[in-house]
Amino acid sequence: MSTQPTYSPPGAVRPAVHSLYLLKAILAFFVVELHSPMVLQWMRLPGTSVEVFFMITGYFLYNADLGKVQANIKKSVKKVFIALLILQVFYSLYMRGLGLVYLEEWSPITTPVPWLLWLTQGYSNIASGHLWFLVAMLYALLTFGIFLRLTRGRWIPVLFLLLIGWGLIGPFRPMYFGQAPSIFEFNFLGRALPMLAIGYYIRKNEEALLRLRWLSIYAAVLALGGLEYLICDLYVGSNAFSWIHFLGLPVALFMCFLSYKDLGKGTFIERIGMRYAGNIYYFHKVVFLLWEHLNPSHPLLEEVYQKAGGLIVFLITLPIAWAVIKVQDRYSLNLLR
Repeated sequence: MSTQPTYSPPGAVRPAVHSLYLLKAILAFFVVELHSPMVLQWMRLPGTSVEVFFMITGYFLYNADLGKVQANIKKSVKKVFIALLILQVFYSLYMRGLGLVYLEEWSPITTPVPWLLWLTQGYSNIASGHLWFLVAMLYALLTFGIFLRLTRGRWIPVLFLLLIGWGLIGPFRPMYFGQAPSIFEFNFLGRALPMLAIGYYIRKNEEALLRLRWLSIYAAVLALGGLEYLICDLYVGSNAFSWIHFLGLPVALFMCFLSYKDLGKGTFIERIGMRYAGNIYYFHKVVFLLWEHLNPSHPLLEEVYQKAGGLIVFLITLPIAWAVIKVQDRYSLNLLR
């Protein structure tokens, strides 16, 4: 395995970046652990966040030929739209089967917020809110495609400024306005679109960016982030949010993995990222919602869940993801990847 930073020029063929598939597997575990309890919080790699998924998508969208970029976007839009339709129906039925809340409980006239959440963020019901990611991805891809047409592929960094909006209604809202983060922080405009643009921009300028020592930069950003947390905790309060962890660490982590493209090559973890990460994200809530539904009647299950739920849910969801892919391969389908 090479330990030297590697670079491949932008071209018509998607580059083999084994390390990004390794990163996708790590991110899949992060998402499961985020939604389930986990005593060993130190297992989370600093910088892992949903935003890195958007960056990876933006990275693979890039091509020197804008026509091929638009073709990539159309292909991705189709894939996300089909997955969203299938999963919205699936989770609506699954919620009903578990006796949990679902969208039809609210009138769109008297209580419009749940319906607005469904329209803008994919919440078919409160419990399956993780589908906001797909809705955000769908809208971001469509908007990014229009932006590229209007600007002919220029002015990409302008989209980075949209992160300010996310900060003001999400992580920075308690600090500046004394209010809890808004539910509307889960949106495409402030999160998916700018992070997609960052990934695209990184691919476009990869040769220059990879001249930097990103492993050292990641370590430095991690140290600065810890120092910032300490200072903010002393002078602002325990709920202070770190600007460095907000953006610096995810980007540095992404670049660190990108610098070593052969990292993880041929490993089972790489295969998880390449083949199963998407379906782990799609279906991990099936496992932990059922587990939480059973917990009140089984105290031992509750105890196990509270200590290692994240890890166990991941290990149970992995064979489910394998089965979903196996069935699609058997019948030559490309619906949930």
